[in-house]
Amino acid sequence: MSSISASPNPCLIAILLLTQARPADHPLSFNATASCCQTKEEADAALSASSSSQPGDGSVTTENWLPPWHPLLGLGTENLVSLLAPGRTWHKRKFEMAVNDLAFVGRPVYARENGSWSRRRRRKMTETASVDSAAAANATSESDSLTMFHLVCVLDPPLAQQAVRVREIYDHVAKRLSRALKVEQAKYNYVWEQSELIQRLKAAHLTSAEYVDSFYSNVARQSALANAIVATFRAISQSQVAAVVLSPRVSISMQIPPVCSASYLPSLTEPAIKPGLWLTTANQAASAHSDLEPASTSSTLQVAKNTTLLLHESRHRILRGLQESQGPLAQALTIFLDKLRSTKSFYALSIASRLSLADVQLLARHLIYWRHAVAIPPLHHRNTYIVSPNADMSKLASACKAFEASFPMTPSLPKVLHLLGQTPTPYGRLIPSSDHKEEYYRILAWLLRGGWVTQLCTFAYVRVDPRVKKAVRKRDEDDSHHRNHQHQLIREATDSSPSKHDQGHSMASSYSPSLSSDGRPFGH
Repeated sequence: MSSISASPNPCLIAILLLTQARPADHPLSFNATASCCQTKEEADAALSASSSSQPGDGSVTTENWLPPWHPLLGLGTENLVSLLAPGRTWHKRKFEMAVNDLAFVGRPVYARENGSWSRRRRRKMTETASVDSAAAANATSESDSLTMFHLVCVLDPPLAQQAVRVREIYDHVAKRLSRALKVEQAKYNYVWEQSELIQRLKAAHLTSAEYVDSFYSNVARQSALANAIVATFRAISQSQVAAVVLSPRVSISMQIPPVCSASYLPSLTEPAIKPGLWLTTANQAASAHSDLEPASTSSTLQVAKNTTLLLHESRHRILRGLQESQGPLAQALTIFLDKLRSTKSFYALSIASRLSLADVQLLARHLIYWRHAVAIPPLHHRNTYIVSPNADMSKLASACKAFEASFPMTPSLPKVLHLLGQTPTPYGRLIPSSDHKEEYYRILAWLLRGGWVTQLCTFAYVRVDPRVKKAVRKRDEDDSHHRNHQHQLIREATDSSPSKHDQGHSMASSYSPSLSSDGRPFGH
């Protein structure tokens, strides 16, 4: 990720999964911590180092041996697990607890009173209802052992950031993953089957006393739920996007939205911001939900049509990743990236690419969500750009080498920053000729991507006299009263006038001829 965005430290140190069975016990199904979520290379290296220090027969000594989940975070496992299993009143509610310097946040999910995990729809036909009730009874008998599961995220944040970090982890990780697990449990008894598998693997580990690294790698390899928890912990703890596959049917993505910009420099009493962060007021915060998820349409990023994208990485690298993934948006994203220019707004891109504006905005939100780009105002030679007060000058030496490799025929990076650091002037005056315009636009995009420059904006504040406000307010009230009066007159006229049916009936009564006793009109 470029310097224009900064991912906050989530302070996540563990993810716990607790399940409660019918006998009201609270076993700890699985826990993911930094020590157990090692990569395969790290685990193999640790295993080989441990094996070299063991006796030659390959046996594992049981002296001072404890299971890998004991002690849990330096606390008593039984007491902690009992605290993390609250009553039914906490069903689908935010559960937060602090022990010493650790913060625990989760969302307990309980089964219904009858033991089922989903609400059954009523059937009108008696035969169908009897069949469904029998199927429901069978499903309940299979899954009635699980009455509650609780996914808990454990944080160790600074005291000043505890409320913010807990809220971010709950909204973007614990809540979303808990909802997905609840759906899978209601449909396929997923959580209970996976927790039973993990418990069997634990029992086998206790009898064999294998190494901790091999135990966790074995559990993550055999259990889809354990693998999903480990993948979530690895990605979120490193401030990355967690793409989690719960089963071949369900996959979700989660992330803590990165900080893309700051609107002002903090004072001495406020927390400092990361050097190199984009300093601008043209800010649109990214959403934490993917656009491919229908449930998240209300919270997705609303990208204005007069903005554009600034890519964090090269276009060819993004296209290579799209070709490897073969996702549903691969072809559309390829066309979009081919037409994307930082000097054209989304509206202009929709015309050039023959895509609708809604499709262009959808593709832009997808790239922003997966941290491939950030939304910015279109680059223009009439705009004024200055050296950012938040530029990270400690990286100037390495940035000079990268700048020279990218733009060998242009002035050096210190020279460009010196020109932009003088009296603010439109960027077009720095361009030698029209032949150099595209190259200097690439330079400007490179500087913005690294947080070296920012756009200088001028704002005008219009002060309206109170008498003008009063006159406008009175005129609006008069117009509103006039419209209401007209509507009232029309309503009264409609209510008082007879209907067409009544008029026709009265005319028929007035002009109907007299009939004789045999039913024929007189005179015939």
